[in-house]
Amino acid sequence: MEEYTIYTRQSVLGNLPPEKGPCGDAIYNKGTAPYVRASDTQTVAACFEIGSILSQLNQNPQGYDLTLPYDCGDGELKHKQINVLWGDEDHQTICMLRCDVTHIVNAEQSQRQVLENALTLAQEANRAKTEFLSAMSHDIRTPMNAIIGMTDLALDTEGKSPELTEYLGIIKNSSLHLLTLINDILDMSRIEKGQLTLEQTSFDLATEIDNFCSRYQLLMDKKQLHFKHSVELRHSSCIGDAAQLQRIWDNLLGNACKFTPSGGTVGFEVRELSPKSSKIGWYQFVISDTGIGIDRDSLPMLFDPFYRSHSVIDKHIEGSGLGLSIVKNIVDYKGGTITVASSPGEGTTFTVTVPLHFDMEPGQQDESLTGAAAAANFDFSGLTFLLVEYHPINQMVAELILEKTGAAVVIAANGADGVEKFTAAPPETFAAILMDIQMPVMNGYEAALAIRASRLPQSQSVPIIAMTANAFAEDIKNSLAAGMNAHIAKPIDPQKLYETLAEYL
Repeated sequence: MEEYTIYTRQSVLGNLPPEKGPCGDAIYNKGTAPYVRASDTQTVAACFEIGSILSQLNQNPQGYDLTLPYDCGDGELKHKQINVLWGDEDHQTICMLRCDVTHIVNAEQSQRQVLENALTLAQEANRAKTEFLSAMSHDIRTPMNAIIGMTDLALDTEGKSPELTEYLGIIKNSSLHLLTLINDILDMSRIEKGQLTLEQTSFDLATEIDNFCSRYQLLMDKKQLHFKHSVELRHSSCIGDAAQLQRIWDNLLGNACKFTPSGGTVGFEVRELSPKSSKIGWYQFVISDTGIGIDRDSLPMLFDPFYRSHSVIDKHIEGSGLGLSIVKNIVDYKGGTITVASSPGEGTTFTVTVPLHFDMEPGQQDESLTGAAAAANFDFSGLTFLLVEYHPINQMVAELILEKTGAAVVIAANGADGVEKFTAAPPETFAAILMDIQMPVMNGYEAALAIRASRLPQSQSVPIIAMTANAFAEDIKNSLAAGMNAHIAKPIDPQKLYETLAEYL
């Protein structure tokens, strides 16, 4: 027969006999029910049935515990803990101990609240930092456009002394380096906000790799490095984001080149792994070098934002510490993996594995325009472009770049001014419109929509090209959604501008 025996504080201190009786529901009613809230009665009672207790003890031979919150009547919430364990080696007796743990639970809750408050403050501080860096980096692109644009124009000016040419070259290289840092900060801002987007377009992987290696061969030759690259592909026609893929290679191979002294070797191996399905292939990219290597303590933090290893800092090598973090995030977004193996003085090897969809119906690539065409080949004489640009120096830079092709330029200081100049001009006045985005009075999106909505003969056919510091995938989508035909990021690349105009003219 199953019986219960209850020892209370009063019975022990008063040397009184314990209360005994048949089990039934007594285990719950006598020892637990007074400390259970009405809303929890049914659930807790089930936990104290003999069958349930035996099942739990069989799963947890060392015992287990339950913590029950209860209202003692004065509005204060307290907590009782019930410890359940075997009372003898033969498992014929069950021992249950009850104690008040209110102070322990309250202390834990207070500590948890402190940690949650600290986490909230840290998240708010991180969000404020991210928003500040994003806004600052975006705003810096505007003067950077002026610096790079004016430097290019100065370099094209005849009659310069070799010394001045050297100075301008240093300004140009430093500006491009600063622009890279700005883009990295903007990208990290997008990543932290969960706004990284990957395009799904058709491309030929072998062609992308060949163009990439050809470009890097020049850099390797300049640094007197041996560049070894190999490609093993069964499927070359893929669907994915080729630009982000190239960014992964660019960051890793750029680092390999940066941290390998002259005479060293840099490797880039590409191989297609065994496919896991008929539609998706797995591709592995191995970037190796014989450079300075990475110390063991730095390896676990290598992909943290802004982290730079001691060897990099000690050698005063430039960098923001964001490149590898961005690479890691892109690889993660793609559903791939990245690993690193390195030893100081023995070089470093990064292995990236990413999935790419096979392109079952590869199309023909448009080769009507190539980046090799020189700006001198573009002649826009007799054409007039409407430049909608808020910043005076950027107005000057764009105007000078366009006038080099023989074109005439009409400038509008904001979106509203641009719409007014377009609607007031005779039909066919403007061959194309170059539209900034962030402007007072009316922004570029609103201006483009207003132009497309106007019922003038040329409102639907005139090419509108975004020319802006808003340089991300979602910005491009927003521009196209507003009725624009193309998107050019600042600082303005004259060659890209000429090619884009030629394509739509």
